[in-house]
Amino acid sequence: MALSISIHPWRVIAAINVAFFSLFLVLAAFPLVHIARVAFKRFTRIVILITLLYCTKIASGGLLLYLLGHLSDSNSNKEINIFIASMVLASLAPAFLLMCNFKLVGYINHLERGDNVPKKHVTLFGHIFSLRRNIVTLLRGTSEERLDATEGIYWTLVIVTIALSSAGNGVSSSNYTAARGLIRAAGILYLIEWIILIGLIVYAIRTVIVMKRVTYQKYVNFLLILAAIAAIFVGVRVCAYIAQAFTLKKGYYGFGQSRFSYLTGEWKLYAFVTFMPECIASGIWVVILWCLSKHLKHERYNTGSESPLVPKADDSDS
Repeated sequence: MALSISIHPWRVIAAINVAFFSLFLVLAAFPLVHIARVAFKRFTRIVILITLLYCTKIASGGLLLYLLGHLSDSNSNKEINIFIASMVLASLAPAFLLMCNFKLVGYINHLERGDNVPKKHVTLFGHIFSLRRNIVTLLRGTSEERLDATEGIYWTLVIVTIALSSAGNGVSSSNYTAARGLIRAAGILYLIEWIILIGLIVYAIRTVIVMKRVTYQKYVNFLLILAAIAAIFVGVRVCAYIAQAFTLKKGYYGFGQSRFSYLTGEWKLYAFVTFMPECIASGIWVVILWCLSKHLKHERYNTGSESPLVPKADDSDS
């Protein structure tokens, strides 16, 4: 009896994504550990957090791979709900990673200026639930305060979007009109989130370029190319999400079950536009981390001058 093996495109895509994030986990570990050891030991807990988040990303990708293999055989509500939960986990992980990296940039900016690190930089979720204060700060604050406020607004939108999309999927079988309205609202917020995210990415790249360190120059072009590719995939993903939200069919479950995803091959394109941007975005942050690590190593070991990024052992030394 011959053994027949069927290979579906969306399974291959999911497997590639899991492999990508496994590679990023290994690549990101070295510069993060170096930065934590050389610049400031308090950042070690952020390294642990990012490592756990990458593990969550890989685990959710594995769960997605398993569920995609069984959704064609069983289309039960339970499996769909588990699939949606895995998608939420997969979407949260790179957002957490992004936030942690901006905390790192904030630490380094303060240390380079010789300032004390503000307490608000230590609290990861300090500004999430203060939307009014964040908006006022965004309009009137300093550049550093505006960055923190933008981060807080971004996370507020992420939480609201997850709540709206989850509610829309929960009522889609019983109240189509309400489900469509909720998912459309989530789609609009999702678009706003990506606009903010692109702005933050541009800010990070500009920060890297403005430093004008010799060790950065060979990374800048590669970084810009990655950013351009990521912007293309982000655009595709946003268009897919908006089209999906506005073509939701009655009796269908929100994510991946609209006329848009059906006409483009059920889960195939949806899996592609969902995970590939996050793979590329993670690659960008790995490059940024390597740049920061090289910068610290260059300052400490190659220039002969003490960098403000490196803690002083004793103020009395001459």
